[in-house]
Amino acid sequence: MKNFITFLVVLAIFQVKADVDYKLFDYNAEALETAVKAKAHFVLLYANEDLCPECNAVRTTIHGLMAEYNLAEDSKVTVAELDCSENTDFCTKLEVKTYPEFYFFPSGEGKNIKYVGDAKKEDLKTFIDEQAASASKTTTIEPKNGLYELTQDSFKSFVAEGNHFIKFYAPWCGHCKKLAPTWDELAKGFEKSEDVKISKIDCTAHTEVCRDHGIRGYPTLKFFSAGEDIESYKGTRSHDELKKFVTEQVQKRNAPPQEEAAAETEEAEVAKDAVRELTDQDFSDVTSSGVAFVKFYAPWCGHCKRLAPTWEELAKDVSSMTGVSIAKIDCTKYKEVCSENEVRGYPTLYLFKDGERKPKYSGGRDLASLKAYLTGEFKKDEL
Repeated sequence: MKNFITFLVVLAIFQVKADVDYKLFDYNAEALETAVKAKAHFVLLYANEDLCPECNAVRTTIHGLMAEYNLAEDSKVTVAELDCSENTDFCTKLEVKTYPEFYFFPSGEGKNIKYVGDAKKEDLKTFIDEQAASASKTTTIEPKNGLYELTQDSFKSFVAEGNHFIKFYAPWCGHCKKLAPTWDELAKGFEKSEDVKISKIDCTAHTEVCRDHGIRGYPTLKFFSAGEDIESYKGTRSHDELKKFVTEQVQKRNAPPQEEAAAETEEAEVAKDAVRELTDQDFSDVTSSGVAFVKFYAPWCGHCKRLAPTWEELAKDVSSMTGVSIAKIDCTKYKEVCSENEVRGYPTLYLFKDGERKPKYSGGRDLASLKAYLTGEFKKDEL
């Protein structure tokens, strides 16, 4: 009976680990920097066996932690790994001199924290949980009458999603003091809005944030959307004008675009429909015959979002070509397909010809480069 119970426990552990596609969490520098914007990460920095013979054993420990943290819905941390022998610039910037090393990357503007200690699973778990709890305390912001007070630690993670109108100020600034009651009134007016948050940040206390966003005078008012600095406000500082500006910005980003021209709308729909969304059920069918140019992506990936409209334009431009498909597949939904195709970062672009996967596309991501590659690669096939 005892042996049978032991067998069940081992089987359960194996099944949990089998659900984790470790390759998806073996990041490159670009993937890590993008992912950290959305969630804190605990990362093993390793090197190939020639540089670090003991790294493989440590990676086994990290894979066990992936099974515990990355599959839990309420987990505040993603466990990942990064090969410094392939991402030398990133690891040099971190001043990694020996392998393996462990770092905790908070999701906000907080400092990266190096783990010092033995690579024992329980010790690593304690460190992860402590850092996650500490990061949660520093990045949770409670608004006062709709107004959010941002800090160095909370800024990046706070503005990473949604729309934000932010006042960069200095306490000693006379114009800032004059604007303060109007700004409070503006915040209170949008207090219950799910479309935008009104915030402020003290540039004398959080100089790095303000320097990074080019703040040269006070107050400076900026509108952010999905983590990007969209527009600086240049109008008068009356409540009505500020409210009008916020409303217009929200409408531009959240509301469906108005029909500027019937032809443009129709073309956009054709382009959107031309990109085929693949699943694990039809991936093989689509790539097994003819030509399929496939984008492997993740919804949270900033580079994927920037490529999306170009990918749609490419699909529209080649829609008349017989036997050619422009497609995409979500690697957060269909991890096994992406793992089988050795996808390690997003977006990854592969061209398939009658089931044969060609080398990964590494050219420019503008429309001209993508189209030139697609048509040039198979010019002999009269594409």
